[in-house]
Amino acid sequence: ESTTWKGDTYTFEQAEFIPGNVILQDSQVSSPEIIEIEGALTLVGGVSQIKAKQLIVHGDVILNNASLLNLDLVAGMHVKGSNGLRIIDNSILSVPQARILPLKRLSPLYIEVDNTIDISNDSMIHVDSKGYPGGYAGPEFTKHHGTNIGCHVGVADFMLKECVYDDYRKPVFAGSGGERVAGGGTINIKANALLHHGRISANGAMAEQNDYPGAGGAIYLDIGTYQGTGSILANAGRSGGSVGSSGGAVSLVVDQLIDTPFIEAIASEGGSFAGTGTVWIRESNSDGKLIADAANPAATASTLLRHVG
Repeated sequence: ESTTWKGDTYTFEQAEFIPGNVILQDSQVSSPEIIEIEGALTLVGGVSQIKAKQLIVHGDVILNNASLLNLDLVAGMHVKGSNGLRIIDNSILSVPQARILPLKRLSPLYIEVDNTIDISNDSMIHVDSKGYPGGYAGPEFTKHHGTNIGCHVGVADFMLKECVYDDYRKPVFAGSGGERVAGGGTINIKANALLHHGRISANGAMAEQNDYPGAGGAIYLDIGTYQGTGSILANAGRSGGSVGSSGGAVSLVVDQLIDTPFIEAIASEGGSFAGTGTVWIRESNSDGKLIADAANPAATASTLLRHVG
């Protein structure tokens, strides 16, 4: 048995259980409650969005044929299939942009996969520019008040240290917006294995002219076995002038690290004075390693490590 959602809007008024497999293409699907799929979910192209309290898929989830899937889920997506989640063939898994009206709301990307996540070298999971919008700051979604623009784990420009927020070991907050552009969003992934040859990113947006760019977002990965040559990025957006914003926070907690990933969480390139982001890597039976690499030699502002012990 198979259900096809193609080129249309599908609205459910309550929790929905869909028997068999689902094929999704260029469609909008929504429910105020849980959407549960008995079999596999396969995306075969176009731009689609699923909005619900939670998405539970008992089979595998496959994104191929240059599919873009935006997930707007309160409690995230849980994939239970034996092969897990595959993002291949120029496909992207992401979330919608933050909203200000009628209510302020972010859409973090929460994913739990019982088995393997496989990201091909031409595909990605990203929440770039999906954090706090321009003019707004974390962690409480407040308007900029002059000292919290472009902040996250580091400060922006000459801003005060009180604007720094988040836990580098398990970051949960998006990056603050710049003057007119958004910070990076939030990714939280738990999986038995990650085969990663593409990109996982929560970058802030590039600045317009001499404005502050968006700060880097947050990526937390709780993985059994990590393998692959892909990149993991939570960088601030590039500055259009002399000012900069904070890098984001990346945390990789892994039982077995087969390959060393490329991870970066730097402050704005092109600007100066912004605090760098943080990279935390902890393998099982180790104390963990914290990296705060400015990369930009002009990045002279502070990165404040909150007490988390």
